[in-house]
Amino acid sequence: GNLEHPYYMYPVHVSRVILYTTTLASALYLLLLRFLGRAYKEVVRLVDTVGSDAALSREEDQILQFLSCEKNSPDSHPDASACRLKISLVLLDAPLQLPWDISLEMADYLFRLEHVSADCLLTPEEELTLLKRCICDVADKRCSTEAGHTPLGISLCKNRRTALRARAAAGLGRHFSVSNIAALENGGGERPPCCTVELPKRAAEGRTRWVHAWHPTVLEETPEGLEGMLEELVMRFKRERAYYLEGMMALLMFLNQKSAPSARRFSIPTGGFLTLYCLFTNSTPCRPGLVGGFFAPSCSASFASLLLSFLELDEPTLLSSILLSLARCPSLGKLLPEFVDTRVTKRRDLYSGVPTPEEPQTPLATLLRGVMAEMHAAAAEASPARTEVLRAMQRRRVNVLTKERMWGGFGGGAYGGQSGGGGVGGELGSGLVDLLPEDGHRALQEGDMQPRGAAL
Repeated sequence: GNLEHPYYMYPVHVSRVILYTTTLASALYLLLLRFLGRAYKEVVRLVDTVGSDAALSREEDQILQFLSCEKNSPDSHPDASACRLKISLVLLDAPLQLPWDISLEMADYLFRLEHVSADCLLTPEEELTLLKRCICDVADKRCSTEAGHTPLGISLCKNRRTALRARAAAGLGRHFSVSNIAALENGGGERPPCCTVELPKRAAEGRTRWVHAWHPTVLEETPEGLEGMLEELVMRFKRERAYYLEGMMALLMFLNQKSAPSARRFSIPTGGFLTLYCLFTNSTPCRPGLVGGFFAPSCSASFASLLLSFLELDEPTLLSSILLSLARCPSLGKLLPEFVDTRVTKRRDLYSGVPTPEEPQTPLATLLRGVMAEMHAAAAEASPARTEVLRAMQRRRVNVLTKERMWGGFGGGAYGGQSGGGGVGGELGSGLVDLLPEDGHRALQEGDMQPRGAAL
C-alpha cells in the first residue's frame, strides 16, 4: 500500500554500462538490490544518489527500512556496517529516523576496521561527522543496555574521536602511516599526534573467565593430593585420530545444546580433560580445510581454547590448572607428554585413575603423574632432575618440528614456521621450560609468550 508505482524504470546510458535513477525512490531501490546482493562497492558508489535533506515519502521510507530488516537483511559483514554508515552520512540532515543505531554501527565498524574493504572505508572527516552523533560517554542519556550499548563500544567511539581530533590538530589527516613512524624512529619525519585513550571496565567475571584466568594449582599440588584425586577419577573418552571441519562443527553443535542429558554432558572431570589435552598437545590435530591444495596447518590449540569457554573453570582443580596453563602458553603443549592408551583391553571408553583387577594399566594416572612431575621440575631451581626434564621436553619438540617439516610441506614455510620458525634449530618455545623459579607463576599468569630459552 505504500508503493506509488508497481515498478521502476531506469534509463540506460548510450554506453550501456550506466543506469540513471530518475527519482529518490528508484535510487533507494537500486541501492537496496545492490545491498541485498552484497555488492558493497556498488552500494558505496550509489550512496550519493540517495542523499536528501527533506522528509521521505512512505514508499521511500519503506525501502530504507529494508536495509536493516532482521528478516530480509541481517547483514553483519564489516563492509555492510560501513555502507550503513555511508547512508547515514548523506541522510543526516533529513528529518527521519534511521532504521539502525548509528552508535552501534560505528562501534561494529571500528571493532572490525581492519577487515573493511578499501573501497568502503570512511574518510577521517566522515568518521568525525558521524561520531558527533554517536554516544561517546556512558553518562549520555541516550545510552541504554536494552538498546545494545556496551562500555566497550562506547569506549571505541570515544577513543576513535579523540585520535581523529588529534590527527586533525596535527594536520596529518589520514596520511599518517607506518612509513611516517619508521622515518620518525630513524630520526626524521613528522612527530605522531598524541592523545589520551580510556579503557573500558572489564565485564563481570562469569562464563568467559577462561580468556584471562589462571591458577597455580598444577605447581602447588602435592603427590599425596594427586593420589587422592585419582582414587575418585573416572573419565569417558573416545580417541579421535583427527578432527576435520565436519567433526569440529559437530562438536560445537553438541556443546551448544541447551539441555544436554547429564550422562552426555561435556565437563573436565568426565572426559573433557582428555579431549582438550589431546588437542593442546596436537596428538589429535584439527584440519579445517585445504589452502592452495594442501591441508591448512593444524589449529588444535586454538580450537581447544575455544572449547574451554563451554566448561566450568571456577573451581581451582589440578585438571583445570593444566588446561589453563596450556591455553595461556600454547607452545607448552609441544613439550608435554602425549596421552598414550596402554590398557590391555581397549573395548571400553572408560579410564580409571586407579588399577582394577580387569585393567591393571592406568594410562590416565600415568599421564597426570608425568605432567605434574615435569611441570614441578621445570619450574624449580637448577638441579639434575630439572636438567633431565628439560632434555626430555627438548626431544619432544625436536620430534614435533621434524614431523611438521616432513609432513607439512618441504622447506617449512607457512606450515613449519608457526611452531619453530621453519626449522628444527628454532628457539625453544616459551612455557615452563625456560622460566626461572621466581617468575614461573608470573609468566603463566600474564601469558608470557616471548621465548627466553637457549637454542636447541
